[in-house]
Amino acid sequence: MKILWILPLLGLATADTLFFRPYDKVRELTSPVVCPDQQSECPAGSTCCLQSGGQYGCCPLPKAVCCKDGMHCCPNGTKCNSAGTQCLSSTASFPSLLKTPAIKTKANNVTCPDGQSQCKTGETCCKLKSGTYGCCPLPDAVCCKDEKHCCSKGTKCEGTRCVRDGRIVMDQVKKVPAMTKAVNIRANNVTCPDGQSQCKTGETCCKLKSGTYGCCPLPDAVCCKDEKHCCSKGTKCEGTRCVRDGRIVMDQVKKVPAMKNAVKIRVNRNVVCPDQSECPNGQTCCQLANSGYGCCPNTD
Repeated sequence: MKILWILPLLGLATADTLFFRPYDKVRELTSPVVCPDQQSECPAGSTCCLQSGGQYGCCPLPKAVCCKDGMHCCPNGTKCNSAGTQCLSSTASFPSLLKTPAIKTKANNVTCPDGQSQCKTGETCCKLKSGTYGCCPLPDAVCCKDEKHCCSKGTKCEGTRCVRDGRIVMDQVKKVPAMTKAVNIRANNVTCPDGQSQCKTGETCCKLKSGTYGCCPLPDAVCCKDEKHCCSKGTKCEGTRCVRDGRIVMDQVKKVPAMKNAVKIRVNRNVVCPDQSECPNGQTCCQLANSGYGCCPNTD
C-alpha cells in the first residue's frame, strides 16, 4: 500500500507521477507575501506564521499550517502534533519545519493602492495616465484629474493652479513615478552547483540529462540516476517509485529546468543597492525612510 504522507506537501490528491510546476509559472511566484501586520514580508511561495514573541516568521511552504508552539509549521492538509515537532496526516507522520524570521518592510513608507509602489514619508500616491502610481511631494495632497499634477491639502486644482476660496495658492506640482519596492534576493534561494541556476527555498537542485539543473520540489531530495526524477529524503529511487526499507513511499517526482539567474532574478543585470536589495536594470536605488532602499526611474 502506498504511503502518501508527502502528497500534502505538493498539493496533490493522487499517487500518479508528480510533475513540478511549469517553468512559465515561475515568475507568477516571485512576489513576496505580506504578513498580516503589514510590516513583515516572507519570500514568494511561503506562509507568514506568528511566532511566540509576537513577531512573524516564514514557513517555506505555501498555505502552510502554523503550529501553536510558535516555532514550527507543517504542509497544507496536515496538522501539527501537540508539541509542534511532527506533522500528522491520516497515514503517517514526519518532522515539522522550523520557521525563519520574516523580513521587516519599511513601515514608514507610503504604500500605494496597487500594493507594489511606494512613496517616501510625507508624499502622496497619485495615479498617472499610464495606470501606475506617481508620488506627489506633498502630504495628504489633492491629485488633479489630469493625472499629471497635484495640489496641497485643502486646495483644489483649477487649470495649472492650486486654488483655495477662489484665490491662487500655488502652481500645481508635477508628480514623478513612484518607487517600486526593492526586493531582496539570493538569500532565500538555493544556488545550484553551476553557480548560474537557482531553485526556491525548500527545493533541491538536480542535474538533468541536458547537463543543466532542474528543481525537485522537495527539500534535501534524492536525485534519481535517470536524471529526470527525484525522491524524498531518506528514500531511494527504484523504477518509478521512491522506496524506504522495501516499501513504496511515493511515486517519483518529475523535475523541470531550474530558474536561471538571467531569467528569474537577472543577478548580472540588476542594479544592486548598498543593502544588497536590487532594482531592475534602468532604475536607480533610492534611500527610503528607515534606511532601506526603493527603486526610482533613472533620470540620466
